[in-house]
Amino acid sequence: EELEFGFKKIGSLVLAFSQPEVKMLYDIYQNGVKNGVDDLQILSKDQVRKMEPNISIGVLGALYCPSAGIVSPYEYCIALAENAIMNGVRLLLEHIVTAINKLSLTPGGEERFTLETKKGTSIS
Repeated sequence: EELEFGFKKIGSLVLAFSQPEVKMLYDIYQNGVKNGVDDLQILSKDQVRKMEPNISIGVLGALYCPSAGIVSPYEYCIALAENAIMNGVRLLLEHIVTAINKLSLTPGGEERFTLETKKGTSIS
């Protein structure tokens, strides 16, 4: 909401059609939990078919995320650029980056980089 770009919550299903894929659902689930996604659910074949009757009868299960959605990629990129500029980022258009050099860590332990462009611009 804060960035004001198109987002529609539609939910998502990651389908599994083999036992190795079912195992992968659990790996994806754990990764999602680690990343703060708190509404993930592993669904059985019957639960998937009840939710989406037109899914192949070969489905063995699914990972369901009701909070997943779609965005307008154009609006999203513009919103991120606008937000970055409002937070002090210097946006350079039509500058081809020729080198990225890693600098020493800041006192807070953050990595810093210098970018060089074909126009001779050096940004750190």
